Amino acid sequence: MAFPNPAKDRVRFAWKAAQADFVKINIYSLTGERIAELSATPAGENTLAWSTSGIAPGVYMYQVVLTVQGREERQGIRKLAIVK
Repeated sequence: MAFPNPAKDRVRFAWKAAQADFVKINIYSLTGERIAELSATPAGENTLAWSTSGIAPGVYMYQVVLTVQGREERQGIRKLAIVK
């Protein structure tokens, strides 16, 4: 989950990954271009902050990818709005 959404200066992503070894969050433009890749090593409930400075206002998509025992498990794609 991303919050706040819409975001102005910073977005926080929160997740709970009981079995994941690694978490990656890919952020895409509506044309499908990956504009950011965030990563973290989870241990239960986590949050990760992303600064939107330098990112144009608009609608973006993000996807959480969990790595469990060396295998990627892609979660659903969600919308993220950035305003200035």
